[in-house]
Amino acid sequence: MEKEEKELLVELWIKIKDARDKLDISQSDLAEKTWIDRSYISMVERWKTNITYLKLKKISDKLWMNLVI
Repeated sequence: MEKEEKELLVELWIKIKDARDKLDISQSDLAEKTWIDRSYISMVERWKTNITYLKLKKISDKLWMNLVI
């Protein structure tokens, strides 16, 4: 993975965590609302995995985030 790609992913991961924190939603609550395992959400926020588009869409919908493609 190129450095620029990694930087974009890090920015995305930070935005997801910040949005969840602003809405005061726990990882467990977000997992329940999106039907995504809590450990996967944790891995995304800790930069341990690349998120799939469909999971990103589910998370962004629940966190009121806009996806720009």
